[in-house]
Amino acid sequence: ADYRYWQEALTGNFLPVHEDSPQPGFYRKRTGKAAGYVPAAIWDQDGALLAVVNGRPEPPLSIWTYVCQHPVTEQAIYAEEQMRATLEAVTAFGYQTVIIYPNNDAGSSAIQECIRQHRNINIRVERNVSRQVFAALMKLSSVIVGNSSSGIIEAPTFKLPAVNIGRRQERRLQARNVINVLKHKPKAISLAIKKALTDNFKKNLKDLGNPYGDGYSSQRIIKILEDTPLDEKLLFKKIVY
Repeated sequence: ADYRYWQEALTGNFLPVHEDSPQPGFYRKRTGKAAGYVPAAIWDQDGALLAVVNGRPEPPLSIWTYVCQHPVTEQAIYAEEQMRATLEAVTAFGYQTVIIYPNNDAGSSAIQECIRQHRNINIRVERNVSRQVFAALMKLSSVIVGNSSSGIIEAPTFKLPAVNIGRRQERRLQARNVINVLKHKPKAISLAIKKALTDNFKKNLKDLGNPYGDGYSSQRIIKILEDTPLDEKLLFKKIVY
């Protein structure tokens, strides 16, 4: 396994943000928000991601957190403050975290600067990732935190808890994997993350379906087009106003 990222992080010289999967290394994890740190290791063995926490094997998803937060255009002046609240809540848990850079809407630069200020050995930052890596992150993560539509649309497919912060996804159809946090406050975000990580909450998602579909919409569309006759009923314009 390539430990270059971890070795550089030990010296404080973080590697540039680039497209890649989370890197192997030796880190630390809190067993609770108020608890001390215990050693954690993540490595790749024959293409499979493995993890050990405090000397005991543990599923990688139990120590992995995924953060994706974008600016809300009409709240651009608060973007840095909102991101800081999210990162304060997330980093307090001491979990391994992957942060995806925001889009380029107004407020993006402030969020990026906030991310740079909060980088530490437990945080991996990506400007963007491929679809394959994105799917792998969703599969391996314990929770997705932020205001990205991926927590609403894609996360249900992976039975992934989503802490949705603020109003960016307001009134969007949601599955029961979503925990909404109305205010950008660290304490409220922390409570939502703790709830998302409980066994009871994750158990409730085992039979979760995705309200946005099952991945076969294109086949259904093609079938309808194939079976629709191209006759006068379809081709003739009808005024309805």
